[in-house]
Amino acid sequence: MLGEAGNPMTYRFLLLFGLLFLLLFSYLLYLNPEFLTLRLAAGLETRGTLPFFILISFAAGGLGVLFLFVARSVFYYFYGFKERKGRRHVQQAVQEARQAMEYRLAADYKKAVKKLKRALKLDSGNQEIRQLLVRVRLEAGEPQQAMEVIEEALKDDPDDSRFQWLKVEVLQAMGDNLRLINQLMYLKGRYPKNVAILNLLVTGLMGQSYWREAIDVWQELAEIAKGAKNKKEQGEIAVQLDNCRYELAVQQWQAGEREEARQTLKELLDKNQKFVPAYILQAAMEEQDRQNPKRIEAALAALKQGYRRQPNAWFLLEGERLLFTESEKNEEKVEKYYRKAVSRYPDYWPARLLFAFFCLRHQRLERAAEMLLEFKKQGINNPLVKILAGELSYRQSHQLNEAADQFKKAIGLEEAPPLVFVCGHCRRYAPSWRPRCPECGHYNTYELSADLVTLT
Repeated sequence: MLGEAGNPMTYRFLLLFGLLFLLLFSYLLYLNPEFLTLRLAAGLETRGTLPFFILISFAAGGLGVLFLFVARSVFYYFYGFKERKGRRHVQQAVQEARQAMEYRLAADYKKAVKKLKRALKLDSGNQEIRQLLVRVRLEAGEPQQAMEVIEEALKDDPDDSRFQWLKVEVLQAMGDNLRLINQLMYLKGRYPKNVAILNLLVTGLMGQSYWREAIDVWQELAEIAKGAKNKKEQGEIAVQLDNCRYELAVQQWQAGEREEARQTLKELLDKNQKFVPAYILQAAMEEQDRQNPKRIEAALAALKQGYRRQPNAWFLLEGERLLFTESEKNEEKVEKYYRKAVSRYPDYWPARLLFAFFCLRHQRLERAAEMLLEFKKQGINNPLVKILAGELSYRQSHQLNEAADQFKKAIGLEEAPPLVFVCGHCRRYAPSWRPRCPECGHYNTYELSADLVTLT
């Protein structure tokens, strides 16, 4: 025990020194009390006997040393007792935590929480036990109680990164997206180059439709990927940037910020000229611009530009709709529109198919027959081509039975279902083109399907 306070040999020497002088003083007092009293009085005088004065001084010094020694020993005894008690509590807390882990593995979260609370009473400053309690609360489906533990831990140490990260997990479990974004912004300020934080943050921002802020974060991620020379990651980030710019343009347009939306689309198309949704949105914006007397022409120009960059059946269907919106007598213009589309991409079968169906609807049977002949030359014989052959045969010779046979061979029905579009990523069908697949979340993936699907 004394080793904790100082050198034990020094204390022993001082104790022995003090005791010897006290014994000598006591023995002299016992031999002649009256004489010693007189000598003591004389020794304390200036003219007294110096040796006796020195003897008294040493005796008093020995008594003082003895008193200090006893006081120090008592202090360190109680201090050491407190330390030993603290160590026992820490050991007991560890045992309680181990038992809590066993209950956790057995999925008995109620008992695990009870044990961990008891462990914290024994060792209130143990952050590892608090971490374990947060985990158990999360697994028990109690995120609110887990957040209370985190807040208590952060009061003791606000900069503890472990609990800052746990706070992110708890907020995700609570579904509190706004607080989650604020927490991630705080962590981003502390760790600006942490890719995991930035990815979580940009996901949260996109989930809340904060597209402008999401673009800023994606650009930061792009810079990090560029520095790491990760080509694959750079490509994935570029795709996400395109998606966010598109959604930002939609948001701006719906808010009445047309010029800002046009500028955002321009930035998008400067980066990616094959992003079909951007051209479709641009055409819709132009069509609804009532202040522009040539709005139909402007919308058609956007569709044509998009088709030149990246062919898609929806460009053709929308172009046909716009031309007939302008005038019901625009059959020649529509045919010209389709001819240019087919001549630009001869191997793009949806353009040839849509042109053939247009010709059938408007009794241009010779042109439809030419399209069917081209399909045969190219070896294309999907169900839609079979339907085309059946309708053409019926219209040419009014042979209803032969047309019905063609439908039955293609789909097992006597009536052809409407055209459908399909996501190129997850194969989800839709009755019309969509900028984003609701199933897989990918953008710019819908195209005309060759399958015959009846959607309910």
